[in-house]
Amino acid sequence: MHIITTRGRLTTVKQTLSSRQVSRAPLWRYLHPSGSQPSAFKLRPSVTGSCQFGSRQTVLPGALKTWEESQQACRQLYSDLATVVSPAESTRLLGAVQEPGELAWIGLYDNMAKWKWTMGHPDFDSNIDYHNWQFDNPKFKGTKDTCGTIRYNGLWRDEICDTERPFKFKHKLLFF
Repeated sequence: MHIITTRGRLTTVKQTLSSRQVSRAPLWRYLHPSGSQPSAFKLRPSVTGSCQFGSRQTVLPGALKTWEESQQACRQLYSDLATVVSPAESTRLLGAVQEPGELAWIGLYDNMAKWKWTMGHPDFDSNIDYHNWQFDNPKFKGTKDTCGTIRYNGLWRDEICDTERPFKFKHKLLFF
């Protein structure tokens, strides 16, 4: 079962569970998609968001943050910036970046040697990874402090990491 938090739907999820399941509903286990060790946490009413079961989803919080601030905000919710490894995942991200000029941070960064994903996926340049760069990007390849964004049309651009932008995060949770 996968859970994603966005504002206001926790009560809807509780209504669909049996009374026994609701009594255990505050306890969830986070599983990192790369298969790393799980860590437990409690889902409290103060955590903003809704819960959705099924496939992994993404959330766009309203605050503008630098890439590093965005990653920290995601990790405080036992998550990380979104990783886009297929056209389907790219399509899911488009719901919140709708204007032609909008960009949002994703979990892609340049470590001066190659582009990498923050969530422990294989190196970006491997043959199995999905690429969706906008024409003439990445512009700043091999430079420090360059991070990935996604545009309204699903194409990626590299940007200076200290620019404040919206961000996308993803997490996968299991009920137990």
